[in-house]
Amino acid sequence: MNAGNTFTWIARWVGEEALAIALVAAFSGQDYVDVIGIAANHDRPSDSTPSFAGHLWEAWHGIEGNPRDWICRLDGLVPLLHLGRRLPDTRTA
Repeated sequence: MNAGNTFTWIARWVGEEALAIALVAAFSGQDYVDVIGIAANHDRPSDSTPSFAGHLWEAWHGIEGNPRDWICRLDGLVPLLHLGRRLPDTRTA
């Protein structure tokens, strides 16, 4: 595929499609890993769809649904945890 064809193909990829794929993945996956796998394995190249799907899953299920070993490998985990402790707890019962 030459650069001209690649540009034309990418130009057809829109945010609404990425969000739609992420929503399907977030609502159909059984767990976080499954959601990321569904969002990453479609017929269009995108790193956005797994990111969107992961955020949707976390908003719905909380961080507790994420694999602990993935969380422990995050760069900047300690500063994020300190920041999280300073935020007010806004969860409702």
